[in-house]
Amino acid sequence: MASRAKAKQARNQLGARLAGRRWLRGIGLEGSGDQYHVRVNVDALTPDVRGQIPDRVGGVEVSVQAVGNISARLPGEDRDS
Repeated sequence: MASRAKAKQARNQLGARLAGRRWLRGIGLEGSGDQYHVRVNVDALTPDVRGQIPDRVGGVEVSVQAVGNISARLPGEDRDS
């Protein structure tokens, strides 16, 4: 775990490295206080995808979560439509 500032710097570095990947859904920070790590959200966690994401960036831990496809919904729109 790292400070928020160090994790933010690692997130920015990793974001630049992974920009444009079709499977990437988002990169953010996870944690609280002074204990943060980088979280990468992907559509599916395949061996190819996992191989492109390092375990650490600048000494900061990186976690990966498969979140599926993400799309915007209009207000009042059903989740299943």
